[in-house]
Amino acid sequence: MADDSYSSVLGASVFWSYIVAALAFTAICINVIRTTTPTNLSSPRARLLFSILATFSFCTLSYHMLNVLILSYRTWSQSRSIPLPDYFIGPGCLIGNGRQPLSLWEWSKTSTLFQEFGIALTLGSDRWVWANASLAMTFTRVAFMCTRGWQAKVPHLWAFIGLAEILPISFAQNLMYLALLGTSTKQDRAIPGTPTIWLFSGLGYLACLLFAPSAGQQIIYVILIARILLAIPFLTRTASNARQPKQSKIRGAISAINALVILVVAVQALLVVSPFSGHFLPDIDNALRGLDSHPAVSALGYDFLIGSLSSACWTLADPVTGTLLLKPDKIKN
Repeated sequence: MADDSYSSVLGASVFWSYIVAALAFTAICINVIRTTTPTNLSSPRARLLFSILATFSFCTLSYHMLNVLILSYRTWSQSRSIPLPDYFIGPGCLIGNGRQPLSLWEWSKTSTLFQEFGIALTLGSDRWVWANASLAMTFTRVAFMCTRGWQAKVPHLWAFIGLAEILPISFAQNLMYLALLGTSTKQDRAIPGTPTIWLFSGLGYLACLLFAPSAGQQIIYVILIARILLAIPFLTRTASNARQPKQSKIRGAISAINALVILVVAVQALLVVSPFSGHFLPDIDNALRGLDSHPAVSALGYDFLIGSLSSACWTLADPVTGTLLLKPDKIKN
């Protein structure tokens, strides 16, 4: 809900910069994919698969985020008695013969969109279970992007990390997979970060996930801290490379913290979908209702499902360790 006394040019600037940055990072990532030469171990089928997944992720995310913005504008306009266009049901009110002017700058200055988004995710365990799963996947996938992307010398890796920082993970995740299909499969480059840095980043991120449901209106600050922690291993890669510890120790630290994040979130999810009501069967209906209870939850929940599917596909299609039929030598056979 909008506060009549609230107004922030800085907040509005951050919102519009957020959109511009997402578009810019996307353009850079796509250009990297377009200009890389596919390796002999990647196949056209694998590239087609992850192109489809990336497109599906982008379309799904755009649909749900557009609904978040529409809902926020509706709530804001009603609280200020500002009339809505007659056909305010989507982008049609902005284009074509039926377009009508909207107070978008005023809305972005005086609404509390980011705070509303965060609060919507934590209103009930049936909602948070989806957001929690998506945020946990974000950590594990960004860890993958930092390590594999750095070792494979993916050009402009910072753009992929930046996109993962400001959008739900599956879109950047699939773009990274496409980039990896066109880069070296050698892994002789040192992994960025140190065991201490990775453990600090992971444990801090996990603490944010555990605290977020009770953060209330301070949720935006918790999310901001989590995003900063997410980027620390990548941002400190230059300093840490000067005295690099054994790679096995770093891999062990990353694997351990990934496993801990997944374990904690999985236990929380089981407690939500299996309430103590005389049986131990998962309450799937309750979880599914939460998935579609608010467009913010849907944005992260469906992104988690797409990201999970993408991860499973990459496990099989990875040119280094994969076993899927998508490899050229197996296709010929």
